Amino acid sequence: PDFVEAKGVTPVPQFAKYGMSLADTVPTHSEVREFAALLQEELANVELEGDAAPVDGYALAAEHRHSNAVLLARSPFWRVPGCHERWRTWIDFEAFFDSLDKPEFEAETAKLQYSAETPEWALWGAAEAGLDPEDVPRMSSRPRPDDYVNMASRSPRVRPREASLL
Repeated sequence: PDFVEAKGVTPVPQFAKYGMSLADTVPTHSEVREFAALLQEELANVELEGDAAPVDGYALAAEHRHSNAVLLARSPFWRVPGCHERWRTWIDFEAFFDSLDKPEFEAETAKLQYSAETPEWALWGAAEAGLDPEDVPRMSSRPRPDDYVNMASRSPRVRPREASLL
């Protein structure tokens, strides 16, 4: 596959109904990041048997703290040409649907045509950890501690009053 996503579960109210707590069942974003880094190392060491295509290098491309997810992408295929730090992991939906109408459309060759550059705030290791600086995060009444991102410092749009709730 071109992409591998490491994802912790997104909590739902039914967890409490069955006596499960977040601390018992859901990894923190830091733990998902650690797992993704270990997964990247393991993928680099995979030796396939027979005529199977080799596992090309995967790299940590993007993350989204709110979704508790990290994206590994095949490198260099999904990198922005000539720029090792940039990726094209987003979907340009308009270009994709426009290309469907063309008779020469082939999914394999169209991939990069409908990909879009990943915003800086969504790249692996960005201070925003995938949280769009234009969005004001909704804060839980019972926030779950995570040692990776200090939500109050990530965005200039978080006002001091809101930061005190963190």
